[in-house]
Amino acid sequence: MQDEDIGAWSAEYISRTIGAVTRLTGLSVCLYDLNLLRTLDGVKNIDWRHESAFCTAVRMLPEGRAACIQSDVIEGVAQAEREGRACLHTCHAGLCELVVPIMLDERMIGEAFVGQCRLRGGLGWPSVEKCLRPFGRGVETLKARYFELPEVALSDLWDAAALLDNSFRYLVSRLGEDALSSYCAACEPTHVECARKYIDDHFSLPIGAGDVARELHITAAHLTRLFRRAVGESVTDYITRRRIERACEYLRSSEIPIGSLAVNVGFPDQN
Repeated sequence: MQDEDIGAWSAEYISRTIGAVTRLTGLSVCLYDLNLLRTLDGVKNIDWRHESAFCTAVRMLPEGRAACIQSDVIEGVAQAEREGRACLHTCHAGLCELVVPIMLDERMIGEAFVGQCRLRGGLGWPSVEKCLRPFGRGVETLKARYFELPEVALSDLWDAAALLDNSFRYLVSRLGEDALSSYCAACEPTHVECARKYIDDHFSLPIGAGDVARELHITAAHLTRLFRRAVGESVTDYITRRRIERACEYLRSSEIPIGSLAVNVGFPDQN
């Protein structure tokens, strides 16, 4: 096969494998190519494809995104490298996820995360709440989202691990170091996706379109054109909408004074 045919075949093979795992467990799968991940930009622009409404809300807590990076990118990868086989990883929020290393000889070149989920027979919400308490205010609003997470039997996770392990062993035996490159390159987040992720994580701070553009190392004018074309609204309007949505969540679930609430979601005052 030509190089482009090999790349298309490997991307399709991985997509079908991930789809099979999702059908088996009800969970999404996030695949990391360590060659891409172990760079500053790789960590900064990381795209959590196994995210849920619960995880998105956790990342919006103060220092939530940094804790997710520490848990998944640092600790999860280190655990998989250390064990050299599929294992269960408990994230900083107390959730269970399956971690499957993708090996080339004795070296890990990639990693698949499956989750997060509620493990059937596990410790449940009290344990998760305890893990989240250090993040402060807002934790009490996450309980309903926690119970929206799929509940999965441990046996199903190990079946998923066997499927992923066998599939990636075959792929690596065929393609070696480049086994993951075509799929992961196609999944790299665009400037608009990175902008939305940065805004979602930082809208409670005094940021504007210029700040987002500097984070992505592009001009504000270029970002504005891309963003409006893809999202249908300006960067500024998107920031304002996210702040209003968060304010409405607080109004429904807390008794925070309006003035304090406005400041907490990024508005300079309650007007």
